[in-house]
Amino acid sequence: MNGFFRSKRGLRKGDPLFPYLFVLAMEVFSKLLHSWYDYGYIFYHPKTEELAISHLMFADDVMIFFYGGSSSLHGINDTLDDFGGWSSLVMNRGKTELFLAGVNETESFAITQYGFPQGSLPIRYLGLPLMSRKLKLIEYAPLVEKVKKRFTMWDVKSLSFAGRLQLIVSVITGTMVFWMSTFKLSRGCIREIKSLCSRLLWSGGIENYHKAKVSWSKVCLPKSEGGLCIRRFTEWNTALNLKLIWLLFTASGSLWVAWQKSHYLHNSASNFSFLSSGVLQNQPMTRGNGNVS
Repeated sequence: MNGFFRSKRGLRKGDPLFPYLFVLAMEVFSKLLHSWYDYGYIFYHPKTEELAISHLMFADDVMIFFYGGSSSLHGINDTLDDFGGWSSLVMNRGKTELFLAGVNETESFAITQYGFPQGSLPIRYLGLPLMSRKLKLIEYAPLVEKVKKRFTMWDVKSLSFAGRLQLIVSVITGTMVFWMSTFKLSRGCIREIKSLCSRLLWSGGIENYHKAKVSWSKVCLPKSEGGLCIRRFTEWNTALNLKLIWLLFTASGSLWVAWQKSHYLHNSASNFSFLSSGVLQNQPMTRGNGNVS
């Protein structure tokens, strides 16, 4: 048997081959998108042109950066249509949003004709809030709610003291590490999470509150010093953020490092000011004329 044959069965969800085939398909999409930028059908976002960043991709979540004009959006729309026709992976318009800034009324009207719903910051990307300023206390609510959800599960109520301690040491710290390695958490957020952990540890649940038998600072001491070896959240957050500074001084090949050096570390006079005060803050990645994600 030779020649072309049409497949009649796909892969079930969870099939070990599915991730590999999906990555191969999305690699085609990346090459197609890059070719349209190279040919000038799509113009780079002003903040990403120097590094030639056309898009960011994580699994099936794609964020495309472009100069906020209708001609560029037309090229992106054609790219998505072509790729959808080849692979049957069609864009879900219900989960697609367009973010614009600094676009005149004429271009804004032309862009709206494509039917993309316009979004506004902040948004959630990969589970984290995305914005161009430092987070406020209320914007840490998703993290606090996630911790509360862990504490209010039905099986937590039957845990012993040792079980509750293990829950805090392993599960809760694992929940927080993604946020802590990205943001400098506010004191209010850390204070609230410490209060939840203390209530669970000494009262058996966050709904009840009994006076703690030992102060939290002593609970966080090593076991050799009489503590329970729970991480100090503030110091742990700082240590995780210092990894970002380490990346700046090493040839890691990180896109984030290339971005910081391109837009913020232009001369030695400003380097020390930035490294001492700004690197641990939330730096903008998507400001400019327009992007669609």
